[in-house]
Amino acid sequence: DDLEGGLVAMCAHKKPTKKGRKIICMECTEQRQMVRDGVPGAGGPRGAVSKHYTTKNVRNTPAPLELRKYNKFLGRHTLHREIK
Repeated sequence: DDLEGGLVAMCAHKKPTKKGRKIICMECTEQRQMVRDGVPGAGGPRGAVSKHYTTKNVRNTPAPLELRKYNKFLGRHTLHREIK
């Protein structure tokens, strides 16, 4: 019970904490466009798109974050943009 409660408490909040950090989700823009265009084999299993979770300081970086991250479905680094 203690382990589950710790995991829920760690990842449950999406709002900025006291120190201004927020958990964000980043999604591959290139693969998302390929899935929307209907390119066969573009999505992963069940149409999944590469996503990475990280934290950012909202006070220092108010704009949506864009980073090049590894996409395991395409097998290369692509641009990942912060999503809501």
